Amino acid sequence: HGYYYGLIMVIRSLAICVTPVLIRDDPGLQVVALAVIIISFGQIQVHLRPWRANVCNIIDGVLASSLVVLLMCASMASALVLNTKNIQLFGTFAFVLMVVAGA
Repeated sequence: HGYYYGLIMVIRSLAICVTPVLIRDDPGLQVVALAVIIISFGQIQVHLRPWRANVCNIIDGVLASSLVVLLMCASMASALVLNTKNIQLFGTFAFVLMVVAGA
């Protein structure tokens, strides 16, 4: 079983907490970065299946997905001032990373 998964959860929590500290001036980029962090660690959880009961793994995946949906709904409900240049740069980096990983 995944006894090391506690360390992964600590790293996920640290990444979520540090994101607003590192990206202070761009709330749009904060939302994108938080979504990427939550989705990435959700994918790790789905791949590793660290919980003994299968239903716990399913619930954990559903909760991670629900958290991303909640984050997106909250960002649409607030008056965010978006810096589209930063988001475009982040999207380009993510696209290049996917192309390189797929090759």
